[in-house]
Amino acid sequence: MRTLVLFVSLILPLRIQAADVCSLYRGYAEVDQIIQARVFNSSYSFRIADRLGSEELSKLLGHYVTHTTESQFQNGLPNPTNTVLWYIGLSKLAQELSAICAPRPPQELVRSLNPIFLHAANAMCAWPAQASKTAQERLWLAVMGYEAPRAELEAWRGFFNQGEEAQAFERTPATEMLAKHLALIFLNPHFLLRK
Repeated sequence: MRTLVLFVSLILPLRIQAADVCSLYRGYAEVDQIIQARVFNSSYSFRIADRLGSEELSKLLGHYVTHTTESQFQNGLPNPTNTVLWYIGLSKLAQELSAICAPRPPQELVRSLNPIFLHAANAMCAWPAQASKTAQERLWLAVMGYEAPRAELEAWRGFFNQGEEAQAFERTPATEMLAKHLALIFLNPHFLLRK
């Protein structure tokens, strides 16, 4: 019993300290709003829960719980479960959006997209042409906005254009490349975490 008390007395302060130091996820409702505003037009209603298959699973991504007069944010501390759920949901979204580069893109998708995002995504469909590489910044800004430092944009762009895999990316179809570009923006800490 004494060992358990010692263990708990040592671990509990570490857990509290980790929560104080680590940024929290924004939560599914806030990320839904950001994606809705930056990627889709007002006629489409985006929900990450639709990509996870369950409203209950989306609550593991961070949400507010109200108890009478008090609200508390829960499940926002990054952990293996919510990190995998963010990866699954946002990777599915990136895959869906990459259909814009298909030879005959679904018109329902085209009509649902914000014009700024649509313009940037369409430019990426020329991959690996130089025009698509110059359009990378437009895509980044359409989705990320100015929430990340310029160095983050350069690192993201460098991964695709100068990294070890850059030669393999040259032979990758545009639909797959758009999905990769979007997934890495969506999963970027500057996009998902509170500041």
